[in-house]
Amino acid sequence: MACGSPEVRQRQLKQYKEGYLRFNPATSPGDLANILKDMELLIERKLKMFPDDKRQIVSARVVKVGNVYRIEVASATLQ
Repeated sequence: MACGSPEVRQRQLKQYKEGYLRFNPATSPGDLANILKDMELLIERKLKMFPDDKRQIVSARVVKVGNVYRIEVASATLQ
């Protein structure tokens, strides 16, 4: 989400909200507001910390390696 223009980000955040509610219909309005606030804060932090990084996560999974867990991520660069 953070890689797009502000307009694209708002549209994607709206789509995220709709999808989240579709799969989690019992979510309270307060919880949903907090979830969206967290998403906006994550986007803000990403833009502040890595303004020129245009990679998008296209896949991620948690894998157990020995006694620890790792997150494996695949990304693609946006033009």
